[in-house]
Amino acid sequence: MNKKHILISSIIAVLVLVSIIFFIKEDSSSVPAKDDLTFELDKSEEATSRIDEIEKVVVNNEDIFVNEKPNFSFQKPKGFTVGEVDEGEGSKSIIVQNKNTGLGFQIFTSPFDEDITVLTEDRIKQDLPALIIDKPQKIQVSGSEGLAFVSQNQSFGKSREVWFVYNGFLYQMSTYIESELLLQKVLETFEIHL
Repeated sequence: MNKKHILISSIIAVLVLVSIIFFIKEDSSSVPAKDDLTFELDKSEEATSRIDEIEKVVVNNEDIFVNEKPNFSFQKPKGFTVGEVDEGEGSKSIIVQNKNTGLGFQIFTSPFDEDITVLTEDRIKQDLPALIIDKPQKIQVSGSEGLAFVSQNQSFGKSREVWFVYNGFLYQMSTYIESELLLQKVLETFEIHL
C-alpha cells in the first residue's frame, strides 16, 4: 500500500507540474510583443561603405535625449549633437549628427489625425504616390505596426526610412543609406513614453 501511495503521489505531482508549465506558457503568449524597430540592413556596396566606422560608434546610455511632445527618448551616440527644428503646426524635425564625420539621421514627427495602429505601404502611397518604397519590412513599436524601407530621391539619394504612427503622431525616421546601421543602433534604445 505504501508503494501505491508513493506512485499515486508521484503521478499527481507530475500532472500538477505539467499543468503549471502549460499555464505559464499560455500566459506568456498573451504578453504584448516587445518593440522591434530593427530591420534587415541593405547589402549594397553603397549601404556598407561606412559600416566599419559606424560599428565603432558608441551609443551612450548616460546621455539620453528626451522629447516632450510626442514623448519619446533615445540614447545619443557619443560625439553626436541633437538639434530641433520647429516645422510648424505641431511638426518637428530632430536632427542627430556628428559634424566631423557627416554621420547622422533625422526624426520627423507630425500630428496624425487618423485612428490607425498599422501604417502600411498602401496607406503611405495614398498621400505620397511617387515615393519609392523598396524592400519594405514590418516593424513594431508600442503595439503599433510600421514600415522600414529603402527609398530614393534626386536631392537626398538612397535612404533608409522607418515610419510608424503612434498616439496621434506620425514618426518618420530617415538617414542616408550608408548610415542605416547608425539609425538601427539608436533605434535599439528608442522608447515611447505615455
